[in-house]
Amino acid sequence: MTITNQKNFVFFALCFIALILPGCNYSNPQDLKEKYSVEAINYFYETVFYEDYVGRFDVCKKWDKDLYFYVNGDFSAYDADDMQSVVSYLNSLDLPINVYTASDSSSANVSVFYGSYPYLEERMGLKNRKYEPFAGVGYTHKSNSEIEWAKVGIANDARKYKRVSKQDSTTLRYHILLEESVQILGVTGDSWHYPHSSFFEGAGLNPTLSDIDKEVVKLLYEPSIPVRYTRQQFEKDFGDVLYHVNAPQKIADYVFANNIPLHFLDYVRRYSFHDSLFVKWPSEIYISLNDDYSKEDSLYFNTAVDAFNSVSKQLRLIIGKKSPENYPSISIHYRCGTKLEGILSDSETVVGVMMFPWRVKSDIRSTIKKTDVRKLNESIFSSLYFSLGFDNNNSDDNVLKIDSLDNIVIKPDYKEMLALIYEPVFYSGLTLKEFDEAVKILKAKGYKRDK
Repeated sequence: MTITNQKNFVFFALCFIALILPGCNYSNPQDLKEKYSVEAINYFYETVFYEDYVGRFDVCKKWDKDLYFYVNGDFSAYDADDMQSVVSYLNSLDLPINVYTASDSSSANVSVFYGSYPYLEERMGLKNRKYEPFAGVGYTHKSNSEIEWAKVGIANDARKYKRVSKQDSTTLRYHILLEESVQILGVTGDSWHYPHSSFFEGAGLNPTLSDIDKEVVKLLYEPSIPVRYTRQQFEKDFGDVLYHVNAPQKIADYVFANNIPLHFLDYVRRYSFHDSLFVKWPSEIYISLNDDYSKEDSLYFNTAVDAFNSVSKQLRLIIGKKSPENYPSISIHYRCGTKLEGILSDSETVVGVMMFPWRVKSDIRSTIKKTDVRKLNESIFSSLYFSLGFDNNNSDDNVLKIDSLDNIVIKPDYKEMLALIYEPVFYSGLTLKEFDEAVKILKAKGYKRDK
């Protein structure tokens, strides 16, 4: 063998080894960090290394061959057309695999079943599995993290269809099929983070994938994200942009770079951790006014929401008469003439159900006699402020002020502290131990900013 042939042999041998070793990278992760957004990389971690009703897992899964869909059960002509549309849409993503409809069930590796819950329990093998009533469900069978086949079930008797119009029901049915078809590609987890994502846990009518969804799917099917790519390896390769990896150092760096006062951190520590865990709201929250509110109350509230929405790009409040089903929401109740006077708030958080916990529900109930509308609304607005991330605060702090022209302003320190906890480095699920470590790092640097 000549020297040239020997060099060629060694080169190809090294390439072959790189391809077959589990979890190894055969291209620079830095290229992917330049190609995909930081938000998408974090969302990838949240949705690809988690599976609904199962929990976290250590290895991502994906297909290494083409997909062939076949529809079974009690389906309509519209459902068949939806399947063709989904196949076309998946092919438009330009993944390294192709998607087809199969001519018969024997040639399919993705079986789609339409029918009642008893039918789906039998065909999907759900009888002995723990699940909640669903509109759609999908699961895959894998071998060494390479997906071999998949099943998708669409429930004909789901309660969701009864709550929307016939036209919206048709759209919802298509969306459910699209979502489950995308999730069997390997994006198996849901999240409360992005309401316009197809992987959003709440109800939605999203006929296409959002931009961040497309990034997640495309990133999963990059050649440098191989089959058997581990969560540990992903954290190693992308740890510098994953908010939860080395969080204390990232928080300390952010505080140092932005000259954040230490008393802000002290306030966050005292009032934002419940059971040693920091949990915040997703990017959008619906606010509804209920019971005995007046037109004047409504006008005040619109102005207040504008003030809150000026705090951070990561936080958006939306006022509606009724929040959409299963959306993160805060309900404000105006109740007049009660014997007990005061502002009562009650927050519910979802912890441990998904990769990261998120706040999803909060109720604020006013029991003040409406003798002073301005004072009443100031109290409600302050309660709303605390429910956004400081609801361990039992003080009577008045965080907003209403001037003589009825302009509503969040006082500067309170505005900056709210903006601080909605920075991505304060990820939802941050532990008190991590937070204290960040403060320790700052003090070791001699950081003393307190004004």
